[in-house]
Amino acid sequence: MRPSRPRSTLASTGDEQSSLLMAAPFGAVIAVYSLAYVFEMTVAWGLSSWQSLPPWYPIAAVSLVGALAIPTINRQAARFTSLVIDSCAAVAGKLDRSAWVFILSLALLLMFWLFRSQALVYGDGFLISSAATQPPASPLVGDEMLKPLTVALFRVVDKIARLFTITDVQVWFSGFIAIGGVFGFWGIVRIAFLLSGEDRYRRTALIMVALSSGATLLFFGHIEHYTWGMAAFLWLVGSMIRYVRGIQSATPMLLWGMVAAAFHALYLPMLLLAVLLLLRRKSDNHRVMLLGWTWQKFSIALVVLSIAGAITIQLAARERVAVPVWPSESNPYWSLSLGHLSDFANVLLIVSPLGLSLLLAAMLAGRPRSVPTDVGSQLLGIIATMTILISFWIEPVLGAPRDWDLLAIFGFPLSLFGANLAFTHLSTSTRLSPSVPLSVVAAAVLLIPPVAENRDLHRAAIKLDRLLWVDPHYQTSYDKASRAVSWGSILHRNAAEDSLAAKYFQRRIDADSKDDPSWFNLGEIHMSAHRHDSAAAC
Repeated sequence: MRPSRPRSTLASTGDEQSSLLMAAPFGAVIAVYSLAYVFEMTVAWGLSSWQSLPPWYPIAAVSLVGALAIPTINRQAARFTSLVIDSCAAVAGKLDRSAWVFILSLALLLMFWLFRSQALVYGDGFLISSAATQPPASPLVGDEMLKPLTVALFRVVDKIARLFTITDVQVWFSGFIAIGGVFGFWGIVRIAFLLSGEDRYRRTALIMVALSSGATLLFFGHIEHYTWGMAAFLWLVGSMIRYVRGIQSATPMLLWGMVAAAFHALYLPMLLLAVLLLLRRKSDNHRVMLLGWTWQKFSIALVVLSIAGAITIQLAARERVAVPVWPSESNPYWSLSLGHLSDFANVLLIVSPLGLSLLLAAMLAGRPRSVPTDVGSQLLGIIATMTILISFWIEPVLGAPRDWDLLAIFGFPLSLFGANLAFTHLSTSTRLSPSVPLSVVAAAVLLIPPVAENRDLHRAAIKLDRLLWVDPHYQTSYDKASRAVSWGSILHRNAAEDSLAAKYFQRRIDADSKDDPSWFNLGEIHMSAHRHDSAAAC
């Protein structure tokens, strides 16, 4: 008879395989970021947050993740992280729940505010700060009608700040957004609780993967109109999962859906999904059936419906709302253009690098094992699909490198969905799961560079200038480079980067020689540089 292998050897082999399988998707992401750093891949701007860091950073990142792929080191790291998690749980157990939630919330608020974003060149930060000076009861105009609750709250914060004669209102805006970030963090924790049950180690890993998303930057006082909407959306997701599991009624789900949609119209499809869940048969306790379809078929239907919606918008000549399905004379940035596909790939790398990598790893682990069986996971898969489609079809009129915050809607759902699937099929639900130390290290490594970059206005302006100069939305072929005027004005008036701003005004003039604002701004730049002859020509 063939002798059996000792039990310890079998366990050791299983641990080694588990460590290597789990380390692979984490290592792949860090390796891609490191390669982009070495080769300075401008086209992969989604990986560019490391470019301003010293050479030791990617070396340290690769070394740390590589070391955690070694089973012996991973076990020691898992023991340490589990000890920390158990100690935190013991301390929390001695406190009233509301007390430790309050203490942690204060710590998070302090961190989000101290490391708040000061690079308002991302998104429309400067414009939002000035527009918020309107009285709270002023009518909404333009895009403000898409986010009424957010605009109203910004105006209230501005009013309160001026009552206290605060001159730097942006600090108050950052604080208000940081509060929304804390609220969003607890939304992530709530979803992680629902996905992990009593397994606090898996829960920690899920939270860490979620926080590795670039969408977490919205929590760091990022002055834009998306943070509070994102926070309400996360609580909506948690309420949806609780509803399909029969834990709570539909009322909280519908309320969160209405609040999220009031913060931003981006979340209207999520409210519609909540309404569809009301039509679900109560007998379907083990699968999400919507309109008689399984979650996979419903997700495919969403893809077809999104294409039909985009075609309808294009035929209705509603420009600058959705990416065109086919190219037009004034907009070469269409759905399958190289520019759009490249932008979408880069947004994926920013807002859900680990989620995407873990999802691919789970799928490669083999079907049918990679198909989620829990109704909460299935629902999260539908939500991830919906938000990815929303991000794919939204026209990033500021250019995707600036409008990444608008497109980041799918960051948390995809990260949580991919991580939950991978942890189910690639890792063990034990105290020494290799996913915990890998998630903690990867989250820190991926989050630190963009947080540091967003605190430096000059660094962000230099980076964006390099990207926007070649971005499709700033070329003469796209609406005669009209977008170059607003960006040039931000560089000139808000970022004190006149040398960078001049070329954008010149590009607009080359496309439309009768554009008075461009001539005026270019003349101002020449005057400030004492080039009087050039200024006179403007």
